[in-house]
Amino acid sequence: MLSIIIVHYDTAEELCDCLDSLQQIPPSVEVVVVDNHSPIHPERARKLVEVHPQMRWVDTAANLGFGGAAHVGVSEATGDNFLILNPDSQVLHANWYQFEKELAAGEILCADLVSPSGQVELPGWFKPSFASELLRTYAQRRIDRGRDWPARLLRRQGLTTDQLAWVTGAALGISRLVWEDLGGFDRTFFLFFEDIDLCLRHRKRGGRCGVSRNLKVMHTRGAASRRHSDFAESHYRESQEIFWDRHGDWWSRRWMKLVNRIQRRRSKLRYHWRRRR
Repeated sequence: MLSIIIVHYDTAEELCDCLDSLQQIPPSVEVVVVDNHSPIHPERARKLVEVHPQMRWVDTAANLGFGGAAHVGVSEATGDNFLILNPDSQVLHANWYQFEKELAAGEILCADLVSPSGQVELPGWFKPSFASELLRTYAQRRIDRGRDWPARLLRRQGLTTDQLAWVTGAALGISRLVWEDLGGFDRTFFLFFEDIDLCLRHRKRGGRCGVSRNLKVMHTRGAASRRHSDFAESHYRESQEIFWDRHGDWWSRRWMKLVNRIQRRRSKLRYHWRRRR
């Protein structure tokens, strides 16, 4: 059985579209929606779930972060395999039977991701380093501006299953066996980087990460983060430092500390000027 786990935080409209895209799931697939203590209108999102008979709603007593809420969803799920799906995603095509077979082989898989305009999204990246992070940032900025040629080129030239060090958690598939063996997401990461850390730990144990052609998902990046931008940015910087201290080389650790110092200074200045207005 496959359990789809969706962590919801003030994304009622996006959650509605996400659930609508799951209307045709077979009886062997369940959906668990975890409300991560949304501060605004969680009851509105709950009503959206109630119209879907295969979907269950779970409340948390506090905001546990993305990883913590995902653990709650896993504890409530009954499946042997999981698809951790962002609420700002919509399933466009799925062969659920073949997708489960892939997960049973022990890989951590990402869906084939596209943007709302149909452009190819980056499903993952190479091993973290100073150089690879600069390249990833460049490619992602081009994609954000409507140019998906970096993703297409990299897929053709080297971003293959054998070379993927990690895959994104926007639509991440993993078996219960692998999840429990790794201990799931490291809850040291409140928000961001928990998916990359999970994949790198999996790779260190000889596991593989890949992209499934049996699941195609449209992903609208950062719906909740844009609504809580200061909150998200603060946790992004904190998780970024933890991640690079743990997985980065000498250059990347020092570069990220410098970048974070500059970004925090900019954030303080923006906050100062907003208050003066």
